[in-house]
Amino acid sequence: MENSTQEIVISCLCGKHQHTWALPASIKALSYGICHCNSCRKSSGGSLYQGSIEWPFSLIRVSGTDQIPDGPKTFLQQYEFGSSLHVWFCETCSTKLYWQYLKDAPKFELFPGLLPETLVESGQISLSCNLQIHIADTLDEGLSSCFFGLDGEIGLRYQGGRDSPSYIAQERHKAPPALPAIVEGECHCGQSTLKLSSRSGAKFPVELDTSKESQLLNSTHISAWALVSPEDIISVNNMPLHILEKLKSNTKDGVIGPLGVYTTDKTVIFFCNKCSASVLTQPLQSTKTSVLKVGASLLNSQAGARKEDILDWSEVQPVVLEHHNIRLDPRNF
Repeated sequence: MENSTQEIVISCLCGKHQHTWALPASIKALSYGICHCNSCRKSSGGSLYQGSIEWPFSLIRVSGTDQIPDGPKTFLQQYEFGSSLHVWFCETCSTKLYWQYLKDAPKFELFPGLLPETLVESGQISLSCNLQIHIADTLDEGLSSCFFGLDGEIGLRYQGGRDSPSYIAQERHKAPPALPAIVEGECHCGQSTLKLSSRSGAKFPVELDTSKESQLLNSTHISAWALVSPEDIISVNNMPLHILEKLKSNTKDGVIGPLGVYTTDKTVIFFCNKCSASVLTQPLQSTKTSVLKVGASLLNSQAGARKEDILDWSEVQPVVLEHHNIRLDPRNF
């Protein structure tokens, strides 16, 4: 007899928080919505959007125990994103696990980058985007044209919230502004700041990352990083980069001022320990000429979400995530 439910495990990057949920066997498709507002982009740091899946399912256990806590937020760090919306994340590795809406009946939504890939790739569950909001905040449509529903069409795109008129793309006639002498940026809460300057005078190359590490780190399927030379970083939280590196070399994973630090087998990750936004990552095999990855959404720009006055998209290869109905080709910008 077929089970009426299947168990799925949601885990953060470091594995400290593992939540096992009972997903009804009748659920064969999950849809998610995407928000492109400035706040959502800043809260991620390493993504040009933020998405979420409504998650009304039953929690079975947490972190391998049989004890059912008082909701999935138990032991997670809380960030008050707004008066009616909280974010719950892992304080060790910064993975955002849930939004919690406080209006009406409180409900949780799961960040789609955490959904186990095996469920989607095996065809047990189909995943698609059916709603996009606050496109107008992007100025340039961001990455909104690359998310498709199960019918193969771009889902509803709204100028503001879902009660606003649908978005009508505006043709761009003006070239993006020239690269500013100083590029500044900050996370959603404003606690973590960046200041960059391109010594070569060239825009910073973009890397689109779909690795599982980046999906967990930014809770989205596509991460956007600005590739920056250490010499181009004037300061992080008003500290020169070499001071930050010295502090890291003298401490284990934990906290350096307002930054959290977490090390995987490949990367040192610096994130805001208040709002969890990704600030920058550094390869473990760090040399004087190493390229650092800075969260693209943190950087301030007059050109739009893709920040074409700051970022160089010319060498970015198309991204196709067939099982997720995502197709992104920067040549169409």
